[in-house]
Amino acid sequence: MISPSVRPLPARLEVLVRAQIRGAQFAAAERGAAVDLTVRGRARPIRADASRVCEAVGHVLMSAVDRSAAGGRVRVRLEFGQTQAAVCAALDGASAAGGAPNGALEHGLSLARRVFEDYGGSLRWVGCELIGSLDYGS
Repeated sequence: MISPSVRPLPARLEVLVRAQIRGAQFAAAERGAAVDLTVRGRARPIRADASRVCEAVGHVLMSAVDRSAAGGRVRVRLEFGQTQAAVCAALDGASAAGGAPNGALEHGLSLARRVFEDYGGSLRWVGCELIGSLDYGS
């Protein structure tokens, strides 16, 4: 739960996601993979602790990059809906490297899940896609 002493401020989710994608692109390039972004819907600000959301998005992206294979592609989608925004990371079908995820990444996803839940959303796998959602806040 969000600490009562934290007053979330408006943040531009698209800016936070693009900043994390730059780092993920470097990591993906080292693996011979690529990362791309699609934005759907009209961008709206979220009321959240920008640094926590940025860190959570980074964990989501790095988890996908870690599972990518040489020549693969991590497709990131940022969707702005009516009540929530979602950050989705999916691997092209042929790009999954397989193998067990490492413990550091699983710990990172646990932290990310807590952030998304703190802001009224969730973090879940749907098939080969990792989806983190959060409310816009008031």
